[in-house]
Amino acid sequence: MKNKKTPLRTFTPPLSGQILGSIVDVLELRKHDKQKVLSSQTARRYFAGKQVKDKKRDAIIAAFSHCMLDGRFFAPVDGLSANTSKSLASAILFHAQVWDALTSVVRGVQVEAADPQVEPLVFLRLATIEVALRAGALLRLVGAPAPEDSPPAWGQEDGRKCLLGELIKCCEPPPTRQELEERLNVPRNSVGDWIRGKARPTDANMRYLSIELARRIDGAQPAVLLRRMRRHYAMCDIAQRLAGRIGWPAVEDVAVRFTTYRAQVFRGVAEMPRTELALLLVTGSRSPLARAVLAKLCDHEPSQVWHTELRFAPGEWQHRFEAQARLTGVTTELRASELPHLTELGRTQIARGDLDQAAETFNRVLAATPNDPMILNYAAHCYLRLGDHARGLTLAKQAKHLGVDGTYSRWQAGKYEKK
Repeated sequence: MKNKKTPLRTFTPPLSGQILGSIVDVLELRKHDKQKVLSSQTARRYFAGKQVKDKKRDAIIAAFSHCMLDGRFFAPVDGLSANTSKSLASAILFHAQVWDALTSVVRGVQVEAADPQVEPLVFLRLATIEVALRAGALLRLVGAPAPEDSPPAWGQEDGRKCLLGELIKCCEPPPTRQELEERLNVPRNSVGDWIRGKARPTDANMRYLSIELARRIDGAQPAVLLRRMRRHYAMCDIAQRLAGRIGWPAVEDVAVRFTTYRAQVFRGVAEMPRTELALLLVTGSRSPLARAVLAKLCDHEPSQVWHTELRFAPGEWQHRFEAQARLTGVTTELRASELPHLTELGRTQIARGDLDQAAETFNRVLAATPNDPMILNYAAHCYLRLGDHARGLTLAKQAKHLGVDGTYSRWQAGKYEKK
């Protein structure tokens, strides 16, 4: 009996206005906007992906840039002219237009897939590669220190708790929770909740904490600590919002790839002339230089899924969606073209809480690629959540041995309760 043909659907990735709107919400930038531009009806239309007049759009981006600088999320970088509101707004406007031109190629493409979340995950990975490519070039261009390539705290499910406890341990002498609560005039157990990641301090709380902790940490500066806390909690909030849509395993996967690729790009372009670095920053994967850089990332990528995205990144992205194989659900032997799609199906099943189905899906992938560390990691997560700790821990150890330890680390931290 033939399978019913899945109807075609239109995939619509976010426009730059929608992305900026999400950043405004997460970073609470409206509280820095004295002119209330970001609260206007026009701004809300722009952030909803609606078309607005160019002058209105430019004013919104100018206000966005001013608020980003006023919020002091980032330290000034020597040699980077975009440290003023005007030049930062020009840079954001340029890249917003480039992004919208890029997504316009994909928006409206009709795709056929077994699950409606598959295309957003594919698009998110392609966007992650794009941003990491430009970020690595930017850091090299401005002479910044080499970025870390370890998994970022903000990309982990319990990442919100990492920073404050770490800073308090660096203090001499370390303040007690009660002492901090009394000086901050916050309810009892507030500091404990911040340290455990159950809540986060307000911006006013962070201002005080940066001053108090800097007094007790040798060589620390309040402004630096404040920027660090603001960035950490903002990125944790963004990751939390994303995890609500695609699940934490997928978020952790993206976060690890972003930091890894950014660091690899930074090292890989060390000998590149400044003019070529600038071209890579401006045009990203569309740069004629990008293919060579991405090919080096492929050489070090153990995951077949990410290997596929790296190969498609410098081309037209709609080809990636057209190449997304649709599963029949009845074949016992998988074609290579079906593996990325099957992996996406497993991830979306995890996000929905369909762990039994997800475990079965990942087992099918493992039958074809038994040594893919990310697939082992996802399968381990499913079995541990289902209560099969023997099977789950075996898979988690295999993944860790191959370089992916997300599930194993969560198991060590006691995140998987025995049923």
